[in-house]
Amino acid sequence: MLEKTDEVIQEVLGELRQHPALSSLTDIAPAIGELSHQWNATGHFAAREASSGRQVVIKVGVTEAERYWTAHLSQTATYLFPQVFAVDHIPTRGDRDRINFIVLERVPYTLIGPAWEGRQTDMLLDAGARFYQAAGSIVPRHLSRLSADEIHRWLAEGRSKNPPGDWGSVLAHADEDYVWLSQACPFEVCHGDLHVGNALSRTPPPDGSALLIDLNPVLQPWVFDAAWVEVCAWEDQPQRGAGYAIRQLADCRRVLGLDVASADVREKAGRVALAWLAIRIWDPDHLEFMPGFKEAMETHINSGATVQR
Repeated sequence: MLEKTDEVIQEVLGELRQHPALSSLTDIAPAIGELSHQWNATGHFAAREASSGRQVVIKVGVTEAERYWTAHLSQTATYLFPQVFAVDHIPTRGDRDRINFIVLERVPYTLIGPAWEGRQTDMLLDAGARFYQAAGSIVPRHLSRLSADEIHRWLAEGRSKNPPGDWGSVLAHADEDYVWLSQACPFEVCHGDLHVGNALSRTPPPDGSALLIDLNPVLQPWVFDAAWVEVCAWEDQPQRGAGYAIRQLADCRRVLGLDVASADVREKAGRVALAWLAIRIWDPDHLEFMPGFKEAMETHINSGATVQR
């Protein structure tokens, strides 16, 4: 993981300013303001093209998977991803560490806030369906596969925080449910971190379509992308009903001619995925400033505990 220290920031900044692939850029500096919250395992730097003045973002510390899939998808699905101007790597500390970077179009609008009039989730799910269609044309490389071990890590971490509902039954059936999912649901290339914070728009609200960013490509059933959207946008559940994101993403996929499985399989897979991800995302610290979060996660967990097996 790229450390966020002044020393590392200055070292990376120096390498970026000297990199031949970035010779057309000027004013390279650590991103601030609305981009600062995105600093996680990666770092973001702002810059502009010297000739045109166009603003770009340099995302540093991306995985091989994000590097590969972002570069390829941005070429074949320009309507779905920010434009990519460069993809390369920089050395650090005597070339002991290789740090990948991508240079992206600076997209002006996030999908967060009331100005979108509640359209964000619809925009996101439509883009998610188009992602699967576009990803099917790319040679599959640098992909991990959702495994039973990964599911157990999610559940163990969530269990340690004492989630609400009958999480014990969900854990007790995890191996059985994973085997069923592996047999009943095709694994395909998924975004891996689909939520409104990982989408932008070139046009101002309330109109426009979503562009996807921050890929975490993984082979898994598509219902997991939809379930992650739903647990992250938990506040929509009372109005739309549990499982709404899975139903809506299925509709979007069907329009594009993509497989959606039978209604029974979708329902069971969705309930299992929502329960697992509700346990994964559970954090009692959220309760103070997220009213309704507990009830939404408890609904998902209890639903997953009672699926017919």
